[in-house]
Order: sequence, then structure tokens, then C-alpha cells
Amino acid sequence: MKEEKPTKAFLLSCLGAVLILINELIIALNGAPVIVSSGSIAPEQVLSSEAPLWWRISFGFRGFVEGALIILWLIFAAIVLFSALMFYIRPIKRKTLGTLIIVFSILSIPAGGGFIIGLILAIFGGGMMYEWPKPARQTFLGKFVRVARLDSKVYSSLIEELKALKQAAFTIILVNILSGLGIGWYSFNAGKILDATTPISTSMRITLFGDILWDQQILVLPITFVGIAVIKWIILSGIMYIIGVKIIGSKSEFEKIGRVIAFAYVPISLQFFMPFMFTSKPNLAGWPLVLFSVTNLWMILALVIGLKQCLDVSLGKSLGAVFIGGSIYWLTNQLVFVKAFGTPSGTSSSALPIFPVPQLPGAIQFSIEPPELVFMFISVIIIFAVLLGVFTKH
Repeated sequence: MKEEKPTKAFLLSCLGAVLILINELIIALNGAPVIVSSGSIAPEQVLSSEAPLWWRISFGFRGFVEGALIILWLIFAAIVLFSALMFYIRPIKRKTLGTLIIVFSILSIPAGGGFIIGLILAIFGGGMMYEWPKPARQTFLGKFVRVARLDSKVYSSLIEELKALKQAAFTIILVNILSGLGIGWYSFNAGKILDATTPISTSMRITLFGDILWDQQILVLPITFVGIAVIKWIILSGIMYIIGVKIIGSKSEFEKIGRVIAFAYVPISLQFFMPFMFTSKPNLAGWPLVLFSVTNLWMILALVIGLKQCLDVSLGKSLGAVFIGGSIYWLTNQLVFVKAFGTPSGTSSSALPIFPVPQLPGAIQFSIEPPELVFMFISVIIIFAVLLGVFTKH
């Protein structure tokens, strides 16, 4: 394999480190997180049930960056920048330096993560550095980017590469940790705002000034997600295998379908960034619902493209297979996992329509009622799949 110069990994890591450093220097000068909002709003309005649509993004969490603490975050940013420079000088230390960049970039999250963009750039640069001299597009994180871009060619390497199964399993775990943390952390803080016993001053600090509360129970959700992620991955892979191989007549293998499905989950990892953004009180539920809908639609598109390559079928057949397979998977999820890990008794159903979040406030589950509507929904999906040729042999 022809070795590439380490320029791309170096530039991404450097640019990410510089953004992280700038983010933290601004915090050091202001003594508070960097807040970007849609406009000014009266403090008494933001918690009103009739407040206008308003949002804010906090690049840094108040309570984690004030005073002498900012020195710690500046040291972390300096380590990222120093590691990137050292890599360009001595790339032989690529694994150590790549690991340092990834770890200390992640540790910069409470200080804003370089306006989020710096965090992402530094992590991708560090990941490419770790696997250098492998071409950037063939690295693990390079595949993440290509899946997110809906690049159909990435699935060809996933189908043929033997090591891709281990990467697929790691992807499932990583995505569920990220999404679980984001959903759990946001739900906990949004639940505090909605809780009538929470002091108004605390709710205003979260909504207006970038405070973010932490509690050990937030870890319940990522642990729960990871605990059932592999099982759900195998179930969905099995469903798609039956549809693709036994019904459509593709010659693909279960393992290859599993790899494609695992990487299709990549867009879900963006749910990790939910705690950075809060809205005015009546829109607290709307923001996570929008992000949930967008990332899941993104995942479905990635899955359709991936299965088209894996099963070697038309785009229409792939779409039909995803629709009918997704419906069966949804029913299985509702009957097994939602029932087992559903909303605890006593949780208000008028709070946040996020997902089953055990022991977290403001969590309910998605469902379709009454049962007759479920059967009608499934019937429409089956008819749609028939029209797309799913039940016609490949």
C-alpha cells in the first residue's frame, strides 16, 4: 500500500486543537461559557408555557469552567496541539499521539469542545493518525464520515473486509454510548426544568446561562442502550437476512448484512450533542423530537443505500425491504424491549416525548394506539413492499 503523507491527519488535528484553544481562551476572558442564542428574551418568559420559540447553544457548561478550572482545559487543548505537531515531526509515534489527541479532545467537552466543530475535527484527525499510513477514507472514522455522507462505495469495503465485523460491533456499542449519554443528560436537565419543585433560579441557569446538571442516574440510559444494543442488532440483521436472502433471493450472507446495518446507525451518534442546546420551556420536547426524527431518517437512508449494495438489488427493492423489515423490528422492539425497559410508573406522560429512559424524569415511550391502527399501518407497509417488488425473486 502506498503511504500517504500525514498532512490530512495533521491538519485536522491542528485545526481542531486551535478551535478548542480559542473556545477555552474566550471562556477564560469572559469567565463564563460561550452562549449563542436566537435572540434576547426576558428571563420570566423563557420558563413560561407560552414563551415564543427561542433557543440557545452553550459552548461550555457553567459549573465546569469557572475560575482556576479553565487552566485544566487549556492544558488539555495544549496537549492536543502539541501531539498534532509532534506527529508531523515524528509520525513513528502515531498510535500514542493519536490516542492522546482523541482522549484530550473528548475531555474538552465540558469547555465547549472547540465550538463542537473542533472536537469533531480533532477526533477524526487523531483517528486517522492512529491508523496512518492507511488512506484516510479507509480508516474506521473515515468510514464513519462516508456513511454519514451516504457514500454507497463505503459499503463495498465493509462487505469484503474481514475485520469489518469487529468494527461493526464496536460501532454499535459506540453509537449507543453516545446517543444514550446525550439523551440521558438532556432528559435529566429538561426534567429538572419541568419539575415544579426545582427552584426557578436553577431552571433559568440551565436554560439561559449554560448550566448543566450531572447525576449518576444519567448513566442508566447508555448502560441500558449498550446492554441491549447487540441483541437488537442481531435481531434486525436476522430480519433483513430473511427478507433479503429468503424472500428476495439475494446471495448475500448474514455477517455481511450485519456489518452494513451496524454502520448505518452512525447518524444516531449525533444525539450526543443534545445537552449543548436548550429551548424555551414549551419547546423543550420539540428539540429532541426533531433531532430524533432527523437522525433516524438519516439512518434509514444509510440503511437503504447499504442494503442495496449488500443485497445487489434495485433501490426500490432495498427501500421496500427496509420498510417491511423495519416494521417487524419496530413491533419486536415494542413487544419486548419497550415493555421490559419502559417508562417507570409515576413518570408524567406530558413531559418529554423522548424514549424509554429508566429512572429518568420526563421520559415516555413512542407507541401507536389503538391496535387497529398498528395493523392498518403494517398492512400499508406490506402493500408498499409488494409494489416495490420485495416479494419478487431477485
